[in-house]
Amino acid sequence: MVPRPAALAVAATLAVVVAGCGTGGGSAAGPPADLNGITTDALGAVVADAQGHVLYRFDGDTSQPPVSHCYGPCAETWRPVLTSSSTITSQGLARNLVSATTREDGSQQVTLAGWPLYHYVKDTVANQAAGQGMDGRWFAVTPAGGRAEASTSDSGGY
Repeated sequence: MVPRPAALAVAATLAVVVAGCGTGGGSAAGPPADLNGITTDALGAVVADAQGHVLYRFDGDTSQPPVSHCYGPCAETWRPVLTSSSTITSQGLARNLVSATTREDGSQQVTLAGWPLYHYVKDTVANQAAGQGMDGRWFAVTPAGGRAEASTSDSGGY
């Protein structure tokens, strides 16, 4: 017989694993969202999820009011950052800029300064921003909700 605390731990772990198995279309509700301000060499200050994956905003969306226009094949490439909780934790971001909006399918998409947030499927490791500038409409999002721009560094004259 498995001790009760161990059985509960196994059940909780299975629940987390099952909850993480969503559809490819990005419409499955996500866990409580964790947003973090990070600094990358290429883009400077941007926002990432709890695993360090850079998050993006889409210029085809609107921020006032917050509305996503990325569905179907778009949402398969640019997965919406979803939450199943009203609690969205953030570090390095102004709390009043973090919220969520309801998508057409009823799921809750995390927003920053009104902009719906997305993951790019080809970003496979932390701090990667392969989607930056894609189609001239997709940009890593800054902690203030703006578009990230390539950072410039001084070579020191060498």
